[in-house]
Amino acid sequence: MPLLGYGEDALTLHALTTGLPELFRQLGDSTDPRDSVRFFRPSFGRRSSRPGAESARSLFGEFDGVIGSTKAVYLVEAKWAGSGELRGRQLKLRPEQQRRHVAFRTYLEGWRRTPSDSWEAFAARIKPVLAERTDGLVPPSAETTLARNLEYVLRRLASSGSDIIDVLLFSRMSAAQAVPERCGDFCIVTHLSEPEEGSGFIRLLD
Repeated sequence: MPLLGYGEDALTLHALTTGLPELFRQLGDSTDPRDSVRFFRPSFGRRSSRPGAESARSLFGEFDGVIGSTKAVYLVEAKWAGSGELRGRQLKLRPEQQRRHVAFRTYLEGWRRTPSDSWEAFAARIKPVLAERTDGLVPPSAETTLARNLEYVLRRLASSGSDIIDVLLFSRMSAAQAVPERCGDFCIVTHLSEPEEGSGFIRLLD
């Protein structure tokens, strides 16, 4: 029996599992998809019940995807025709969406300059830079879930290409559907996911 999905998350998963060769083509990336690493919706903290706590000030959100290739690391925001940020042919990301790209770029650049076996040492080095670039974010404390997940992703991407590229992935459900013309400085790529029998559902697995 097939696995069917609906909405932005399903469209993003479809793109990351079936559309990587075409996405790489649009990005001018010759990497064999088998030599890449893909993260689907990696979360670095979505909310906190204590907004004033230092732990809350470490949270910077959830990407729709992160892809590491031999050329680059792509930080992916995924949208579709139903996205609230879309106005005609223009798409403007919310401040918190833009902020997470700055935050993760800061972490990855810092990790690549000086990889560390000690999260405490790395956090101490990156803390002033992160705070300056993101208006107050602080690195998570060692042994927290956020620190462990963030360190794991940084390590997995350490051998990927040196470029760090912000990407808007726009999923279409028909070839005739209009694509946003601009999204700030983000590189726009598209993925076609044709629905099943005129419905809004797409096939993820057979």
